[in-house]
Amino acid sequence: MLRTLNNKTDINVAQNQFVNRFNKIIDKDISVIIGYPGGNFKSNVSWISKLGIWICSYPRKGKHVNLFGVGKPTEGSMIPKQII
Repeated sequence: MLRTLNNKTDINVAQNQFVNRFNKIIDKDISVIIGYPGGNFKSNVSWISKLGIWICSYPRKGKHVNLFGVGKPTEGSMIPKQII
């Protein structure tokens, strides 16, 4: 059953569990540039061949950011950051 997490400790625990599940199946970290309207930043994304996706998670201004993409990115390539 889904439930809303209302306090910072519960949210941090859930984020750590979420990321740790992916960490167990990561094949490779790839250095890329993540672009967005008005800028870009260098980051590492984690490639998971079993699922055919990459993931990038990081904290920002007291929040957790989780980015996903489909297909294996090329080292140093630009990946557009889009919210759908």
